[in-house]
Amino acid sequence: MQANVFQAAGLPIDRHIPTSLSVWVGLNVLDALLTLFLLGAGGVGGNPMLSAMQSEIGAVGMLFSKIGIAAIAGVALLTINRAPLLVLASKLMAIVGLYNVAAYVLAPGATMPFIN
Repeated sequence: MQANVFQAAGLPIDRHIPTSLSVWVGLNVLDALLTLFLLGAGGVGGNPMLSAMQSEIGAVGMLFSKIGIAAIAGVALLTINRAPLLVLASKLMAIVGLYNVAAYVLAPGATMPFIN
């Protein structure tokens, strides 16, 4: 029987989580938390999929779903050796997050068109 998931996949045991994957998942966690905060403050979400998920499975379910989807996408990009795409996606997610924060600070009552 295999000792762990890494050995089962034929990878070295000392395999670590790449920084790019940690940053990508972390940015998605922050984005989901920011979305929950802004929606609670009266903002309007721009992502219909996440809005539908939140109405069906609740805020916590939406948060965990977003984190799971981000992790799966990040692992997929790393598996097919597309780490530069993961870095680009992280930069774009950071820009979206900064835009949402700036929009909320500058116009607290306005709708947030790019909330994910």
